[in-house]
Parts: sequence; C-alpha cells; structure tokens
Amino acid sequence: MLISKDIKKLGLDRNKRALIRDLLRSCLDIKNLMMRLSAIYFKITGKDHGHVHIHYRHKKDHVILLWSNGKLENILAKSPDCDKGDYREWEQSEFKNCNSYDILKNFYKYIKYIEIDHENFTRRWRSYLDFIIWLTANS
Repeated sequence: MLISKDIKKLGLDRNKRALIRDLLRSCLDIKNLMMRLSAIYFKITGKDHGHVHIHYRHKKDHVILLWSNGKLENILAKSPDCDKGDYREWEQSEFKNCNSYDILKNFYKYIKYIEIDHENFTRRWRSYLDFIIWLTANS
C-alpha cells in the first residue's frame, strides 16, 4: 500500500501502526467507512445522518457520501458548476468510468482533502491517511 511508508514516519508503536494499516484497508470499502464514520459522528454530534465530501487532485468534480442511521444512503458526484444541494449524474461526472462503490479503492492515492461541514460540525483532513488516523483516535 502506498501509504505504508507514511505510517512509519508517524513514530507510532508497532501495534498502533498495524491498527491504522488495517483500518486503511477496511475503509476502502465505502460501506465499512460509513459504518465507522457514522458511529463516530453520532458519538460527537448526536446526529444519525450526515455527509462527507472527498476532493481529488486533478479533478474538478468531487464525491459526496451520504449516510443515515449508520448506513450508506447515496454516492453523488458534485461539480463546481452545481448549486448548493444540486448534484451531477454519476454518468455525467469525471468519475463515470469508475463504479461509485469502488471510488475509494481506485482513487484513494489522489485524495486532495476530505471534509465534513454539516450542522455545526466542521473538519477537514488533507489526506486519506490523516482521515483514517482521526477515525482511529475517535473509535
């Protein structure tokens, strides 16, 4: 995995590095990611629904994952041309050649940042690894 060398640079003990590495692999499956993220989000905010924006380098469009009650509800593509609340059909987006459920598996190396800005909860992570470290720390 590309990020393994970055995990070593964190200066964590071997067990913590293994935990992060396992979570990195597990959360490439969007359903697993949503289950973990929604539990943490509920613990912090008391809300059982939300969304996360994933922005990629070299892409104008970005991906939005919507969840409710601990489950993935929808995967959407959003273009800078879209108004707030509007989305682009997946087939019309820059991601059209990728199955929406495989978006993380195929493009995690190219994440520019991940962001949640929903109902008084705002966080931004500059990489997939930073996001996973936050998930690990809050699990």
